[in-house]
Amino acid sequence: MNSILEERDISVNEKMETDQVNNNESNADYSNIYPKDSKTFKNMSLNEMTMNLSKFEDNEADADLLKIYTHDLQMYKDPPTGQISLEKFEKLGAQRLEVLRIIDRLSKQVEIKYEDMKECLLSGLKQKGLEYYVRLIKSPGSDTNSAADIEMRRRDHISHFILRLALCRNQKTLDWFINLEQRLFWIRFASLNDPGIENFLALYNFDYPTLSEEQKNEHRENLIAVHDNIDVDKTVIYKVPYLRARKLVKDRKIFLHRGFVFVPRTEMIHVTTQAFKEFLKAQINVISIKAIRNESRLEPILKNLFTFTDTVILPEITSIPLDSLDELAEKSYPLCMKIMHEALRKVHHLKNGARLQYGVFLKLIGISYDCQVDFFKEEFLKTMDICTFENSYLYYIQHIYGKVGRRIEYKTFSCKPIIESKVGFGEYHGCPYKNMTEETLRSNLKKLGIEEEGIEEIEDLAKDQRYREACTKCFHLRYQTPLNELIESPSTFFFKSQNIVLRERRLKEKKEKERLEKEKIDKEKAFLATLENADISNLELSNWEL
Repeated sequence: MNSILEERDISVNEKMETDQVNNNESNADYSNIYPKDSKTFKNMSLNEMTMNLSKFEDNEADADLLKIYTHDLQMYKDPPTGQISLEKFEKLGAQRLEVLRIIDRLSKQVEIKYEDMKECLLSGLKQKGLEYYVRLIKSPGSDTNSAADIEMRRRDHISHFILRLALCRNQKTLDWFINLEQRLFWIRFASLNDPGIENFLALYNFDYPTLSEEQKNEHRENLIAVHDNIDVDKTVIYKVPYLRARKLVKDRKIFLHRGFVFVPRTEMIHVTTQAFKEFLKAQINVISIKAIRNESRLEPILKNLFTFTDTVILPEITSIPLDSLDELAEKSYPLCMKIMHEALRKVHHLKNGARLQYGVFLKLIGISYDCQVDFFKEEFLKTMDICTFENSYLYYIQHIYGKVGRRIEYKTFSCKPIIESKVGFGEYHGCPYKNMTEETLRSNLKKLGIEEEGIEEIEDLAKDQRYREACTKCFHLRYQTPLNELIESPSTFFFKSQNIVLRERRLKEKKEKERLEKEKIDKEKAFLATLENADISNLELSNWEL
């Protein structure tokens, strides 16, 4: 394999323009952000891309490699070149993916402050044995350039591009990758010392002028007002175009003067992180996957990394409080989930199949892991002790959220496995249109408010084994809203019904608001009419509200 990556026939500036139109980014040009005196990959011949990665195990740092890897923090401008074993390729990709997953989990734990993220991340990396990432994250920048430093930087470089290749297959995984790489960049930049920051800014052409003593004195009052924790005289302050520091401007944490912001060195993390994310978005499709076209052995590895990542990423769902479940079960649950919910409330227990189906459903509609544990614990402890619950039943909830077993979180649970599941005596899972007797199904449909004619239609569909059509018909009659497609899963039913319920609620609130407005206007008109008809000559001043 001569080269891992090859340039697509598009320049950086052309791609930047495309991305800026598609993503509404600023007009900032980051085409100059790459090491000075380095060759761009578009001018690099294949003969120059023949370095063997095995040399990085040598005790002495290679002089040519030192020119490429002069700093522990990178912008990942050029793709890596050379040869690498499939085993190492897969290992590096999996390790970096684990790093991003740890950051992702930490970022979703609201009790962890952002400034504590670094220590939590380091602890997680040590537990996973990812020591060289620990070194990278703690690195002050470029204080040393040993063979071990060069190897560490090279691994960082390669692993980034492996995931870039693997996760660029759809927008969801791509966005996930970019956001978490940005977080990782932030954490690493925050570890740099002053020389490390200066070297990084110089290396990647952040050529912003610094304020002179005269300029500091001119703006001293404003600088102190904004940055009361710094010594203006001793701090290096950069003059940066305001579009390069949008977050600081948005949060009003910076002094803005004639289109420029005055950024202390300690705040340059905002400027570089913004540049990193925008540059990464612009560069993400500049490369094409020549290795996949010419080397079929790479495809399974990249596909596995993509599939694993795509499986664990869930859409953002508004959290649902536990005390609203009974109301939701009544208004928006499909019949299959409503039956299990009512059974759990009544008998305080569900067998394996029902716990799995209902547990996955609760997760998909927005119930967090801790809330689901509390929910099942509240019911189960009415018939057993805490030890029995934790030893025999907690595992299923952990499995659903990817905390044990294969550690793959459920993204969906469609109607097909529910219809095909076997249901025994005393079990409440499965599809009610398939498993219920005609009398029991009729009784449950009546509770949903469905008229006799509609019940007969649903029963006919169920008899013909058209169970999804029966569920879709139930939705139509229950909410007086026909669907253009069949119900695919219980969560699909729930979200569609919630859209209708919330729309009706908004309409009701709007009508109530209009009624109150009309009532207010009518009262004002009545009051004015009273004044017109009254004999005001005899009214005393004290009767008027001034």
